[in-house]
Amino acid sequence: MIEKTIDTILSNLISASLSKPLPHAPYLKIKIRQIAGNKRRFFLEQFTSTQSFHASMTRQETGEFLKEQIGSLYKNAVLETETAKHETELLHFLTSKKGKTTIIRKKLSSVPRTKEDSGITPGKTKTEPPAAHNRKKNYLLEEGRPVPFLQHLGIMTSEGTVIADKYSKFKQINRFLEFIDDILEDILPKDGRSLSIVDFGCGKSYLTFAVYHYVSEIKGIPVSITGLDLKDDVISLCSTLAKEFNYTHLEFKCASIESYFENLSKEGLKGPDLVISLHACDTATDYALASAIAQKTKAILCVPCCQHELNTSIQNDKTREQTAFTPFYKYGLIRERFASLTTDLLRALLLEQNNYAVQVLEFVDFSHTPKNILIRAVLKNTTGSLEKTEKDLLNLKDNLHKTLCLEKLLYGEDGKNP
Repeated sequence: MIEKTIDTILSNLISASLSKPLPHAPYLKIKIRQIAGNKRRFFLEQFTSTQSFHASMTRQETGEFLKEQIGSLYKNAVLETETAKHETELLHFLTSKKGKTTIIRKKLSSVPRTKEDSGITPGKTKTEPPAAHNRKKNYLLEEGRPVPFLQHLGIMTSEGTVIADKYSKFKQINRFLEFIDDILEDILPKDGRSLSIVDFGCGKSYLTFAVYHYVSEIKGIPVSITGLDLKDDVISLCSTLAKEFNYTHLEFKCASIESYFENLSKEGLKGPDLVISLHACDTATDYALASAIAQKTKAILCVPCCQHELNTSIQNDKTREQTAFTPFYKYGLIRERFASLTTDLLRALLLEQNNYAVQVLEFVDFSHTPKNILIRAVLKNTTGSLEKTEKDLLNLKDNLHKTLCLEKLLYGEDGKNP
């Protein structure tokens, strides 16, 4: 049944995802998708707990590969296909403990692009409201318009339809682009050169690809983006995808924040106009901020992650004095959240102290992740009074009796502004 079904749908296959491996399966999960602009070849990703391996296959090779894997090595498989009516159909292969495979089919409606497409006669209204995930919204990346990297992520079909259970990710990507769109006029170079952006700790870079696509392909702004990460396999994957999508001014390098800026300094090159640092763990965020501040980067977008430094320091301090903050230290969960928020407050104030206009914004809804704070800082054209900022910083330091990483990086080990 599996082989016959795959043979039947192979000519219309768009993507496949295999999960729930049996004990003898070599990989934890497998993803396959049609290469954008080449319907005869597919891109294969195979994941272990620490690495991913990549290859390309013809359509026929893909079919044979799926026949070997589904049911015998993986108990769960979802195949996306296009029907004769240009609708998207999902085939869900479920294999039981006894080895029996059941196939469930589900059609996904395309997002209508015109009133005629949606079956609405001009001058008349449709009495039944559309499903929530099909309701047209004014996103910067439009629904109904295919985007290659969103197809690769499995967020969008080849027709531009957003997959229902990926809608929250689609909204998150658009929300992040809004943060950049708001400040584009502030950071565009005035001398005619390309806008320069660096993403520290880019990971698999779905937001890096989103920024490039929006700024270059949609806004038509000349831009050069560099994604940095310390994992070779991640950089290799992202570089391959950038070439595949023909994103000619998007590059990825295996490098640290410090080495990147050291090389800029050695070569006498100007720093980036925008620094992005998303989920850089603990003090890695501070190194990104300190480097950006030192370069007088025009704007910084930062989503801090795993702020352990202050929490660990409080725990290890056996001689701490009683202060107004002492009650926050009593319960572990409250202490952890207090430490995280206080760390980000200090970062925001230190950015203000260095002539940045700072906003602390909600990145995604708190119900999706507790790590939902985004710090957006834009360098001011003029300097103003810092009296209130200095007072707030002094008050915090008096009660904390701690000097955090960013302050040390900016002002030396004692954390005092020289």
